[in-house]
Amino acid sequence: LVSGGRPWRPANYDGMFQGPLSARAALEESRNVPTARAAQSVGISRVIATAKACGFTENFAPLPSLALGAQEVTPLELATAYGTFATLGINVPVRIIEDVEFRDGKKLEKRVRQAREAAVPAAAYLVDDVLRGVLIRGTGASASAMGFRGDAAGKTGTTDDTRDAWFVGFTPEILALVWVGYDDNAKTGLTGAAGALPIWVDLMMHAQHRWAGSTFPEPAGILRVEVDPESGELAVSGCPERVEEVFAEGTEPGPCS
Repeated sequence: LVSGGRPWRPANYDGMFQGPLSARAALEESRNVPTARAAQSVGISRVIATAKACGFTENFAPLPSLALGAQEVTPLELATAYGTFATLGINVPVRIIEDVEFRDGKKLEKRVRQAREAAVPAAAYLVDDVLRGVLIRGTGASASAMGFRGDAAGKTGTTDDTRDAWFVGFTPEILALVWVGYDDNAKTGLTGAAGALPIWVDLMMHAQHRWAGSTFPEPAGILRVEVDPESGELAVSGCPERVEEVFAEGTEPGPCS
């Protein structure tokens, strides 16, 4: 890839290259190379347009490294963007004060949220389902050992040289984002899973009454089919292995050969 007129070679955090991966496995394991390639395939301009629709206000430079979070955003904007997935594609601007009341309950001021659709529900649900895997099998799987047992989706994040550690996660009822770093941009030596995830778990356990027992609603237009994990194609009787995968109706694969 070329970025700023110079070759740019993204690398995975562990320096290893695993070859072809499914989109689910790449996101669950936080693999940088497949993510960068996917962004190039979709088009950086479309990535930026979607980011704007989800609530980001920065003027992102159309560079390949944007796919890996190389440009700065605020924690509040990042939380707002993930909230779009939690609401099945509806972007709702964050407000610190919902409304102001007199002592007798009369409304002095009420802010009306301007909600708008940033993504179709089925597309948002597919992202939610993959992000659930982060907490089941992926980089956030240690949340279970820390005591978290809810139906949740999330993503770890670690910047170069471990200067920033992130975790954002949500249930159908509540979303929380944790950033760990220094004001002077010094190295923390922590990954998102080691530094931010434990704080997120602690916060969520204190708010357990908000999310206990809740599950993500499945919108119309979602199909669950068995696929061949090697090829990603629809599993047939001759396939030696098969796993269930979710698709938006009309995007499901054909039979494996």
